[in-house]
Amino acid sequence: MKKWYLFSCLLLMVSTAQTCSINVGVGGRIPLDEVDAVITIRRTADSPDATVSASIRSGFVGVQLEDDQEITVNGKTLTPTSFSGGFGTVVDALNQYTVTVREPTRGIEDTVISEPDDFEFIITGSGGGGSGVSLSGFTLSWTNANASLQIEVEISQTLLDDELKLELQPIADTGSVDISASDIQDAGFGQGANLIATVTKINERNSINGFAQGTLQSRLTKSVTLIPGP
Repeated sequence: MKKWYLFSCLLLMVSTAQTCSINVGVGGRIPLDEVDAVITIRRTADSPDATVSASIRSGFVGVQLEDDQEITVNGKTLTPTSFSGGFGTVVDALNQYTVTVREPTRGIEDTVISEPDDFEFIITGSGGGGSGVSLSGFTLSWTNANASLQIEVEISQTLLDDELKLELQPIADTGSVDISASDIQDAGFGQGANLIATVTKINERNSINGFAQGTLQSRLTKSVTLIPGP
């Protein structure tokens, strides 16, 4: 493959009247240990597959790989999805994922990340038991809490053709989150339509072997249907 670059720096030069230099390496080649990577492995619970997306960049520049450079996840090669350093693939769902970076100037380096453990929802403080929850506030809980992980929580509802949503900032996985009456009021939730609560558990590493800097995430998402009551 030929190497492509997105010189967004040119726009910066025009708008700021400043000069900008980009080191593209000898002969235009950028070794992978001189670039940054963000790789995210996403899976929805019960899915047999996980989706991998990656962004490979050198400063403002999106990097494409030479023929002798390669990034794989569990043996599957990441292929370009854009000219701005985007890559992706689909792999079988496993408990662990191995990211392999092949850079001829350095060799082959691996980084392993575990997928968050599966979990089940526990609904407490409900308005009627089971999957019923109170619009006066409720607690959403789940099993297999792990404080070393982060969680994202989203609660959504389609009410009278309005798409309503409550999103909580990523927090440590303590096994539960309280949804207050003010949260519910601000989101505009009401009776007459189910709520969908979605929890994503996130395992993150702040380095990827073979890159100058890297962020590697494995994300597991699960949803539950809730019936709102008084």
